[in-house]
Amino acid sequence: MSPGKGTSKRPAGSADLNPGPPPAKENQISTKKAAQPAKTTNFIQARLNRKNWVRLEDHEAMLTAYLGFSNTTELRKFAISWPVLRAEKYFAAVCKGLRKDPAFTNLSNDHALKEITAVEDSPDLRWTWAKSDAKQYQNGQKAKIAAWSLIRMVRELQEFQTTSSEENIKWTQQERCDFLDRHNGDDYATRIGEDFTFAQDASPSRPPEMGPLVDLGESDLEVYNRCWEVLRYLGSAQYKNNWVNRFATNEALENGVLVTPAHAPQWMQPLSQQVLPNLSKVTQSFPSDNDTPVEVEVHWVHGPQIRDYEETKAALAEAKLRGEKKPSSHFRFPWNPCLFTTVQQFRDCLRRLLNCNGLALDLQSVEIKYHRKVDEDDIEEQADGFSQDWSSLKKIFQSPENTCFIIEVCLQPFDTSDSMYSLYEDTETALDENIILAISSHLKTAAAEKHDEAISRASSELIEPVSQTKTAKAVPEELADLEDIVQFAGPDKERTGYAALPREFDTADEQLEFYNGYNVTTAQGRLKWQQSFIMEYMPKSEYQIAANQLPKNLNATQEELKAFIQAEQDAHHTAESEVQPKADDDYYTLQGAFSASDSRCGPMLDLCLELLLCEKRGDKFHSDLLEEFTSSDFYDYQIVGSVGMLLKLLGTIDGARLIAATKLNPRSVKAKRVSAAASKLWHRCIHGALLADGTGFGKTKQCLLTALLFSFLTEENKPALLVVPASLVYQWLDEIQTHWLSGLHPILSYGRTSVTNVEELSKWEMATLEFPDHLKYLLDQQDPKAKQAVILTSYETHKSRTLPEALQKETRSTRMKNLRNVKLPHSGKFGLLIADEAHKIKNKRTILWALLSMQDFSASIFATATPMFNAVRDLIGLVEMLGSRAVQDMKNNVERSGDKDLKAAYRKIKKARLGKIKTEMDKLAHDSPLRVMVLDSSLIRMAVKSKKGSRHGHVANVFSLVLDLVAIQRSQGSSLSNSNGQKILLRQKFKNVVCSTLSLRMNIMERYEYQVQHRIYADQYVAERAKSANFNTAKDEVAGEAVPFSLAGLKPLRSLKVLSCSTKLTRLDVRQTAVGLNTNTPQLIKWRDMGLTSEWIYAVVRHEGERKIKTAVDLIMYLLEGAPKLRAIFYLLQQNKILNPVDSKLGSHQKMLIVESCPLNAWFLEVVLMTALVGARSLNANMNDAERKLLVDEFNDPRSELSVMIITYDIGSVGLNLHKACNLVVLAAPGNSWSQEAQAYGRCLRVWCHIQKYFLA
Repeated sequence: MSPGKGTSKRPAGSADLNPGPPPAKENQISTKKAAQPAKTTNFIQARLNRKNWVRLEDHEAMLTAYLGFSNTTELRKFAISWPVLRAEKYFAAVCKGLRKDPAFTNLSNDHALKEITAVEDSPDLRWTWAKSDAKQYQNGQKAKIAAWSLIRMVRELQEFQTTSSEENIKWTQQERCDFLDRHNGDDYATRIGEDFTFAQDASPSRPPEMGPLVDLGESDLEVYNRCWEVLRYLGSAQYKNNWVNRFATNEALENGVLVTPAHAPQWMQPLSQQVLPNLSKVTQSFPSDNDTPVEVEVHWVHGPQIRDYEETKAALAEAKLRGEKKPSSHFRFPWNPCLFTTVQQFRDCLRRLLNCNGLALDLQSVEIKYHRKVDEDDIEEQADGFSQDWSSLKKIFQSPENTCFIIEVCLQPFDTSDSMYSLYEDTETALDENIILAISSHLKTAAAEKHDEAISRASSELIEPVSQTKTAKAVPEELADLEDIVQFAGPDKERTGYAALPREFDTADEQLEFYNGYNVTTAQGRLKWQQSFIMEYMPKSEYQIAANQLPKNLNATQEELKAFIQAEQDAHHTAESEVQPKADDDYYTLQGAFSASDSRCGPMLDLCLELLLCEKRGDKFHSDLLEEFTSSDFYDYQIVGSVGMLLKLLGTIDGARLIAATKLNPRSVKAKRVSAAASKLWHRCIHGALLADGTGFGKTKQCLLTALLFSFLTEENKPALLVVPASLVYQWLDEIQTHWLSGLHPILSYGRTSVTNVEELSKWEMATLEFPDHLKYLLDQQDPKAKQAVILTSYETHKSRTLPEALQKETRSTRMKNLRNVKLPHSGKFGLLIADEAHKIKNKRTILWALLSMQDFSASIFATATPMFNAVRDLIGLVEMLGSRAVQDMKNNVERSGDKDLKAAYRKIKKARLGKIKTEMDKLAHDSPLRVMVLDSSLIRMAVKSKKGSRHGHVANVFSLVLDLVAIQRSQGSSLSNSNGQKILLRQKFKNVVCSTLSLRMNIMERYEYQVQHRIYADQYVAERAKSANFNTAKDEVAGEAVPFSLAGLKPLRSLKVLSCSTKLTRLDVRQTAVGLNTNTPQLIKWRDMGLTSEWIYAVVRHEGERKIKTAVDLIMYLLEGAPKLRAIFYLLQQNKILNPVDSKLGSHQKMLIVESCPLNAWFLEVVLMTALVGARSLNANMNDAERKLLVDEFNDPRSELSVMIITYDIGSVGLNLHKACNLVVLAAPGNSWSQEAQAYGRCLRVWCHIQKYFLA
């Protein structure tokens, strides 16, 4: 099968082999031994730019399963068949030390494939090399020969499949002779001390289909990878005694072992066998599960007919003022009453369910009503829960004749001031406390490495899912019933798509029963099922959304309501730039210094539009001047921002040079307009700019527009260097290729890519500056083409490729020390530096900061929405790198100047106190070169280290001056200016951002478990922090410094985050910890790969007495207990019609972005939402760039079934543009800072977007 033709799905080990001669009786599979169990692997499918492909040359049994054989004898025969031996001829000569990447890059590139397939034979004569050639060149030639061998092998395997057995035997014998001629007498034969021999049996095994198995998500590269692994397996046999033990004799060939599907990579394993958890000893089913289910309702009877009604009413009113929750009048009793050992324990459970302690009420009476069936009659009877003994009451619940149980409860107040009054009767552990106290006991003794018996009775194998092979042996009895109830892995198609597929059953009736009678295989049936349980269990009355603050008794007209909403929106937009005079002085001093302001909006709008000959098209502007160089249109503030940055880089704009570069007729009216505008634009040249616009302003476009204009105006012929986070490399590349190819030429310095039509620099080429011939112009400062080039790379890639090799071998401390003494070959090779998400290089103590500061760029642009991410000190490193050249130029000019007044002013400012700096700067002329003095790093550090009493003012004054000089920083509250003084408000360009808080409610039992666990973790956190040597509350604050980082308290803090998501999830976390496992990211990756579902969570965390699930709704509601945020998410899904079919008439997107604080929480939300058949995925740390992009593209498709994306603050906010299809953001947890939250919901905020933001609290 050739690549490109996908085959149907097949389970490993069950391939359909073409008919051939029947095996001899002694060779029947049934006589072979079973292979040793396979080790757990985390291989992934073959994809470019991904690691950990299948590599099994030294694992014979696993390679056998990878190829679809059922025993290793078949693999051995196949490995010495003619297609493999013929491919080995050229492959063996080049594969030693050759990585897969270069060869497979050729196999993915259409141009390279055309070159390779054009060679009919003797590839070693087409792609030659000498030992003196560069290593990079040698490997490139070898990679083409290896690719040629794989292509030939795939083609000949097709022929092998269709050729008769006689012909295959004949060709196999011929190739074996050729193999012996090549190798006997060479190093291989010398090493083993004898010549190679083959078994007399020349009947080769016919291979199964080599793939790609498209139903399992394989690509064409998987076929070549299988061929590669077989060839390497054949090569590995030429070492030790492998050849003799595998191929030398018939006995060796036949001495194989049986393999099972468990030996194959995980994606090839049938799901029914892939995840069969060994949970036999974990209490998956309890003895009480075999009892007849007892459904009991609790009715709280309260009214005027009840004794002490008025006193009870007053007690409830007082409790409401204290914020205590009033229980429902009717609710289901959550436990099987038969499990209680005493009537006192039973009554105490009622007290907790009714929140008696919080309400200051006690039980007045308990009546148990039920129906008893006598012959054909139903007789209503009742029993007193106070007077009757427990054995009698228990028999009532246990009797099969009794049904329809209702517990009627009346309450009465008690004297809370009576210290002798005891509300609870039972002195032993109550049933509903069991799981809570077990968790409590484990946590309190964790330091002593003791585990509560209720938890530690399980070993790691009991909770950790393990792969097992389905053999002829019966499944353990404990699991037989469990498999009928618990489906641990999702259905097959879930692996290749984003739809949430319903659980599969043997019959349609079973599926209907599981989904409460709804046919969820249809879109309509699924929606009705989802709406039914959401409306029943998450009614609108349970949720209060605080957004519109109009008084309830105000009868406002529609016009008044609209005006109120607009006023509220205006307040939101201007909140950042307004300073309230009566507010805290220190806070608003700093807020005013570091927030966007009109002084940082850029030059005059009308001049910028004239400079680029802009005309309005809709709500954007089109540049007539740049029409031949970019297809982008821009918002007015983007044009102002780009021109503003250009002025900071160059000081002035040479109109004549710009006219010439854009091929404009210098005598035309348009040229005169450009020249006139350029003459009016000026800024102090500082060779750098900080683009600090808020999220959603389009910093990418502004940076590229500035780079294009800079290439027109700079006199140096040097390429620009664009450094971005690894996750954004392809996003930037796509933007340049889509809109800027006419003016900018991207060169990728970032691994190998499958993207077509992009030129690349390898690691060796970039490190040595030995560029290939077609890219040598990049280093030719006489070639004007160089300044049109943009070398795109990531931060880590640039560091690894430009740090001298000698320093890479040193320790970090010595590396930093010696770096300053090394002359960097890359210094001065680049013109403009553009650093996206520039807060990544804020730390002066890093190698990356030192490298970039020493590489001597002509100018620099730093783009970040969070220039001060954690503390004021974050800005120091950025400003020092941006302004050092301008400060040195200023000092040189002052020294050379004959202007005595200038020198006197310089000395005065140098000697001025911090409190006088702003006053002295205000005295300077607008064009004074001394304004650059605020960029002096010594002045900045002096402000940061000033005395505590005046520190906030000094920091604010200095940094306000600094940012006014270097930054373009706008918010939605900013305004642009025209030359005539007119203001253009940016808030008018942004749609509404509706920020709402959704209040959450817990029932009594949820709150009780939550409070017990919260107290434990909070106490642990305080205790750990108190013991930390770095924790000193008496230590004076140092301005600009973040709180000293300490590991103390991190674990309980994480546990509190998990608890805020779900008490059930906390149980899972505790049980994992109790047996020496964890729920950290690597574990979550493993669980995702295994496809674990909600049923597995239920099986692990369920406690005796908790209900046994029968339907999907039972399962969902069980996991939603103790997870009020998740219930609120379901409510919002329903309210915002995200579950409904896509309908443009709704007037809004039907997607939701959820932001969490912890990867475990994100995984839990994803699993539960998928159980409810909601298409949901979380952006997790295991995703590479390609997978991340695929997920984002899918989410941005309005008609995709991926309705919900879940991200975490730490990995999810940077580089995600989700505004195309999502305008609903749910902050399910608070961020560590306002900046984190703004970054998160800013992923869906763009100029044209209306966005709703909910905070769950």
